[in-house]
Amino acid sequence: MEINESKNYWAIEFVNADETKWLDILDYILPMATHVEFNILYCDQNLKDFLIDFNNSISREEGNKNKMYYTGNVLRLELSKKVIDFLKHKKYSDFKNFFLEDPSFYINDKEVIASISHEDQIYLNSMYVDLNHFNHFKLQHKLFENKEIGLWEKIRNLFK
Repeated sequence: MEINESKNYWAIEFVNADETKWLDILDYILPMATHVEFNILYCDQNLKDFLIDFNNSISREEGNKNKMYYTGNVLRLELSKKVIDFLKHKKYSDFKNFFLEDPSFYINDKEVIASISHEDQIYLNSMYVDLNHFNHFKLQHKLFENKEIGLWEKIRNLFK
């Protein structure tokens, strides 16, 4: 898959979505993604235990500051079998107010699938994602381009 720059995203509202759709997204992206990044919502013993448990999967590279929803504290994990099992055993709704939230999947340094878990939204980058694969979702989705007005203004307006 050739990676090109893109400003086009499909926004999927995930409210009340069948959680099997999260597994569909994972089944689609995990074979091609190189790593996953999470925003760190808060630091507590759960995070410390997680970092110890997943130490071998933690990337030594700093998280991507170009993450669609970047909060300043990012954890990057290589997609080891252990990380994949962790992702597949979590519901998407489990990431809401979890110490790790907003999972984003990357191919090298290109964010291919992003999310804002507390807003119940997932974003597919149309340059890297086969949108036909997601037609069966029957979820609300809208195409926008983030170069004309501010990205976050458009995101806020998507679901009014």
